[in-house]
Amino acid sequence: MLIRQAEAWKYAPIAQQERDYEQMHPGDTGRLVVEPCYEYRFSNASRVIFVANLPAALLIGTPDGCPRSALELVSDGAKLGISVKNEIILRGSLIVLGILAQWWLVGRWLDHQRRQLNRLWRWVVPVAIITVAAAVMVPTAFFSGEIADVVNGVSGMLALLSWIGLVGMFVASGAAWGFKKIGRQDGNATNSHT
Repeated sequence: MLIRQAEAWKYAPIAQQERDYEQMHPGDTGRLVVEPCYEYRFSNASRVIFVANLPAALLIGTPDGCPRSALELVSDGAKLGISVKNEIILRGSLIVLGILAQWWLVGRWLDHQRRQLNRLWRWVVPVAIITVAAAVMVPTAFFSGEIADVVNGVSGMLALLSWIGLVGMFVASGAAWGFKKIGRQDGNATNSHT
């Protein structure tokens, strides 16, 4: 990711210049701030990470930090005293751990559904679409060109829509489970009063 970003997009050098200036001139607020994420466009490699692993990417972000993650698990590298390159490597390591945790949880949920003898196909279909879309997107991360961009974009859209459906199914399933639990507690409270 770091090599590709250095070739295709000058995030690391710009961010490192900004960080070096901040360290050499602390408290200087009267200058123009260069925002390395300004006019950021997802590269094919970043889109694979972000779209094919949406929950983990929303929490942790992408290795280059653009767009910013929801939780900002990695603090500003200037405060930690690490270089932009090392921050990118740290973010990349965290995203890999997040992806592993995400798919471990999805796999556990699918195993739970199988043990409950529920209709497994409605859970497997979006997971299969996400997996196939990600497998199609990965080769496009190493090529540039109009065809690679179109294939990556279409596959990314399919993966994103599948994630939205899968998250919606998780929310609906959790709400149904919660309502059943509340209904059982109300039924037990009514039976104990009679």
